[in-house]
Amino acid sequence: MRMSNGKRPSSLIWPLMNQEERLFSFERVLATRLGFSLAWKVVLAVQLFCWIGQFIGHGVFEKRAPALLDNLVQAFIMAPFFVLFEALQTFFGYEPYPGFHAIVQAKIETEINEWKEKKQKLLN
Repeated sequence: MRMSNGKRPSSLIWPLMNQEERLFSFERVLATRLGFSLAWKVVLAVQLFCWIGQFIGHGVFEKRAPALLDNLVQAFIMAPFFVLFEALQTFFGYEPYPGFHAIVQAKIETEINEWKEKKQKLLN
């Protein structure tokens, strides 16, 4: 793999590269090795495989529709922010205001318990 300046990163530098540089390096290698006409088909196939796996996983294991079908705003805007805040809190202890993480965790637990109760009622 080569970085944007044309140099090859060492295995020690790879974790220090930002996400954009890593993705760009991977895209370049994929396009160079497979050729553009085949590379985009591989990427499309991987995307389709992952989306199908997502729907099968939700249907078979969770027995409920993915959040994507419940609310598009939640799926595409709120979910990435949720993951970002979870990562910031986990790795850096960041909270937008004191007690934020505890409040979010309490709401998550409440939602999970409500979902479990609904699932139990449907099974009985």
